[in-house]
Amino acid sequence: MLVVHGNKNTVATGASAGLHYTYGLSDAFNLVADADSGVLFLGVPTPATLTHADVGLAYVLDVLRWVPWGSAEVGGYGITGNSVGGTFLPGAALAVGLDYRFDRSWAAGIVVREHLFFTNINLFPSLTEGFLRVGYTWGW
Repeated sequence: MLVVHGNKNTVATGASAGLHYTYGLSDAFNLVADADSGVLFLGVPTPATLTHADVGLAYVLDVLRWVPWGSAEVGGYGITGNSVGGTFLPGAALAVGLDYRFDRSWAAGIVVREHLFFTNINLFPSLTEGFLRVGYTWGW
């Protein structure tokens, strides 16, 4: 995760892990839900934690084995740590990803997600996450 911290105008890094759920609404649209938690190293003795859960809609361009997709999601963000205190912020995320389907059940891919806060935009003007992912699909 790469973060621009508003108080320092510097880029901070961190590591996060999460879960992603997809439910096919049609051939082109999926309902998506994401939740993850991570640690941010903001240059202070105590790192901050960022936890979020989002839900939204994804557009899927299914091209046989390679499956590019993009999504727009809304949700909530919990931030704790010595330099940011403890706060809850509503926000949104825009994501793009590319999956490779090994067979009808297994896929692996990458996703990049940019988060935006509706309030207190100056806390983290830019919050970008990148993930490697592996997934199992039921009923595809």
